[in-house]
Amino acid sequence: MLSKFFKKEIIRHDENKEFMNLWCEVQEKYPEDIEKQLEFFRKQENAQFRLLGEITLMQGYLANNLHQKIDTSTNDLEFLFRSLLDLARHAQKNLPDGVHDYNFYNLDLVVNNILKKVDKEKSPG
Repeated sequence: MLSKFFKKEIIRHDENKEFMNLWCEVQEKYPEDIEKQLEFFRKQENAQFRLLGEITLMQGYLANNLHQKIDTSTNDLEFLFRSLLDLARHAQKNLPDGVHDYNFYNLDLVVNNILKKVDKEKSPG
């Protein structure tokens, strides 16, 4: 009984039945069309589902297109990190350290790559 009291519970919003139904629907309607899938989630009234749908779709899309070079600006990256910061500020309390560690180490790799590229661009010559 006490172990359940002290056990940290992780709430996975992507396991919400309503979201899962939307996910299945978009995959059936537009199985190979990322733009139509994104548009489907952008039209959802539930703001959490809009956000979760877009992030989930883009993570999968990028995972299927690894090592592709993209040209983006620091402005785009600033908006991305601003959103991550806002999500981190409002994240569920008492998550296991492993959740924070996993996300930190993933982001830390990206941060280091960004810093190298920005510093390289700023260097003369």
